[in-house]
Amino acid sequence: MSLQITSGTGDPPEALIASHVDLSQGSPMHEKNIELLRDEAERLLQVEIDLLNQMRTEPGVVTAEQTGEHQTFTRESIAKDIEVLNGELAKLKNLEMVLAVVGTMKAGKSTTINAIVGTEVLPNRNRPMTALPTLIRHTPGQLEPILKFENSGPINDLMLTLGKALKNGAGQKAFVTSNADMAELLTLIEKKVRFKEIYEGAESIFWFLKTLNDLVRLSADLDAEFPFASYDEVHEMPVIEVQFAHLGDVQHSVGRLTLLDTPGPNESGQEHLRAMLTEQLQKASAVLAVLDFTQLKSDADEQVRQELKDIANVAQGRLFTLVNKFDQRDRHGDNAEQVKSFVADTLMEGLLKPSDVFPVSSRWGYLANRAKHEIALRKTLPDHNTHPWVVDFAEEALGRRWESKLGDEEEVISAANSLWQDSLFASPLKNVIQTAHASAASYALDSAASKLINLAEAAGTFLGVRKTALEKSAKALMAQITSLKSDIDKIETIRSQTEEDAKETLYGIDQQTKAMFSKIKSETEAAIDFYFKEGKRIEGEQAEARQKELTNTVSLGGFLGGLIGAMNARLPADQRTLPSASRRKVDQEPDFDPQSPIMKFDSAKDAGELVSKIQRAIGKEMSSAEQVMVLAMQKILTEFEKNFAMNVILKAQQITDGLNHRMAVDGFSVAVKIPDASSLTLNLNAVDTLTNMVSQQEKQVTRYRRSSGAWGTVCSWFNSSDWGWDEYKATEQYFEVNINEIKAKISQSISNVFRGLDDTIAKSIEAPLNVTVDSFFAEFIKTVEHIRGDLLQGIRDQESSKTEQEELKQRLTGLTRFVPALLADSMELKDDAKHMYPTDAGALV
Repeated sequence: MSLQITSGTGDPPEALIASHVDLSQGSPMHEKNIELLRDEAERLLQVEIDLLNQMRTEPGVVTAEQTGEHQTFTRESIAKDIEVLNGELAKLKNLEMVLAVVGTMKAGKSTTINAIVGTEVLPNRNRPMTALPTLIRHTPGQLEPILKFENSGPINDLMLTLGKALKNGAGQKAFVTSNADMAELLTLIEKKVRFKEIYEGAESIFWFLKTLNDLVRLSADLDAEFPFASYDEVHEMPVIEVQFAHLGDVQHSVGRLTLLDTPGPNESGQEHLRAMLTEQLQKASAVLAVLDFTQLKSDADEQVRQELKDIANVAQGRLFTLVNKFDQRDRHGDNAEQVKSFVADTLMEGLLKPSDVFPVSSRWGYLANRAKHEIALRKTLPDHNTHPWVVDFAEEALGRRWESKLGDEEEVISAANSLWQDSLFASPLKNVIQTAHASAASYALDSAASKLINLAEAAGTFLGVRKTALEKSAKALMAQITSLKSDIDKIETIRSQTEEDAKETLYGIDQQTKAMFSKIKSETEAAIDFYFKEGKRIEGEQAEARQKELTNTVSLGGFLGGLIGAMNARLPADQRTLPSASRRKVDQEPDFDPQSPIMKFDSAKDAGELVSKIQRAIGKEMSSAEQVMVLAMQKILTEFEKNFAMNVILKAQQITDGLNHRMAVDGFSVAVKIPDASSLTLNLNAVDTLTNMVSQQEKQVTRYRRSSGAWGTVCSWFNSSDWGWDEYKATEQYFEVNINEIKAKISQSISNVFRGLDDTIAKSIEAPLNVTVDSFFAEFIKTVEHIRGDLLQGIRDQESSKTEQEELKQRLTGLTRFVPALLADSMELKDDAKHMYPTDAGALV
């Protein structure tokens, strides 16, 4: 009997399998090698699909599901296996390259994304606009951007909830109504307007993003829970589809590039998304961090440094850094090489290579790319009177007398190309996309190879057991079936023991964490008093300053010194930094008057700065506490995994060794393996913030105002203080920080954080622990059940005639001969995929 399995090319399987790609490990990875491996993977997938189809169509090989039995392959299950392989094939043909973009505040993240896309898909605003992670996907032929928000249900439900809250609380409505920015959103809520699933065009998209951001802020104002959990998977996020200008002519075989715009560290609600964002950064094909050149040295504080280091640790070998606004460098500023060195060696402490740092001008890149895109589409730029970006481009690229040159297509193209070169964007864009392509290919190849290996091993075992069963007596088969049932009972016993051990482990973890939390909570609470004492000093300095001059200036500089004092207070006496003479004088005065807890400021900015400094200081304390807890929990989990391996896997190995030996003695070629024990992960989320600590009050004051009319306006131009003033009595707003309120808020906040950590521990340890135990033993039992089911089918096979049994044996033998080569090549493919993109490879060449 001759079986004809083909792969769609007409070649027999032997020829196809023999053409395996041989890549030497450690060699530089080139695009050609990626494509060769993709071709090899697609070919092997097609071979295995053909093999399973042949198994399904050959008489007697794959049968229907039997009640109470679980064969390796049934008519129902093999169809699902083929579907899985077809899914892997589709992923290889349409490589999904996800480039995650992260950025510090006002670094130009939106402008950078617009520069990559070649048109304005994200609004450039002075305030954060990314309330939810948003995908921007390269879609060939989609010239005008379109936003799809198919998962709009949770947001629309929130709109109804907020409507009820506003209706039932007049004071709440008055509060949010005072914010003019919320007026439109409030109207939408009152009219019960629902978010649509599709928004077409840039302006419509901008409206959507702004409204969504306002919705997050309004939810916080009204203490309503925003449904962040409903948007923690990629397929749930909003997606903008548009053709990227520089990818318009790229062949589809390269793959599909998708940008992931992530909320910044200071954007509303980001603490709820932190675990999800970490997971997405781990999965991303590449990560692009955007920094601000003009704030680079001031950004080199512990918070920014730690955020970047965390990202570098998550995105090893896939992180690139753009130092934006390099066009604002003057002749005294650092040059490109100095910037690269500073970011890589000082800011990142060697976690990033200088060659992966790129000083750029995203603004120039965006303007140049957009101009080139418009010329390619329409042969001319749009009217500069209605499109302000055209003026920006012309002034940068064409010079002062740009109006006379704007109509010259060749000159505009030449100027756009020059501006693109000056933006320094070409090199990082090429490296990042190449790395994203390679990483996406590596991920897809590894996934495909794993599926190929699993199903090839299953097919080999299934075909071998069925063939050997035809050669055994029914009595011998029943003996093996009975022994397999005994093995399953033993596995269930180990499972029960493991569940009891898990309960004891959780109790031990609970006791350790409670003691650890109690100690850290006490230390954190002891540290906060200093910050409030320093704040009271600031108010005194401000009052003294107002007596000396007419301005409303307030000095907050001493607060940073206070932080040093706070750190000193936690050190032994002989290690403390001695205070200066001026500080000793201040320290002799009472630090804080409990009878006067209200601190008054003349502007919201000054009061807000104090609260921000307190918030940052407390945040630093909490961040330090969190790091201590994470390290402690990692130690606990490492110990658990060690015990899990010793107490569970060794016992399971004894069962598999006995099973494999027993079946081998009886002539069965079976190699039952223990399932991988999934490693446990813990994501502590101990972030909380202080908000709304500044309240507005009113007091009667005598102050000066500008005269009405032109005379007062002229005086204001010269910032005069000796004429143009009228004296008047008025109600002046002042801003107060209530120390008692803020301390109570912090105390409650800290309690909430640690209470939240208790919940986090329960969810992050107990749930994964139970899932791991359940999945491990379920997989183990399923593997043994499959062999038992295949042997039961072997007994039914023996009920057929001798001729039918012989024909079935020949079919099983013919199918089996394809498996060894298919399995060997799939394993080699997995090894090639693993080594073709080492984590420290950096940019492609």
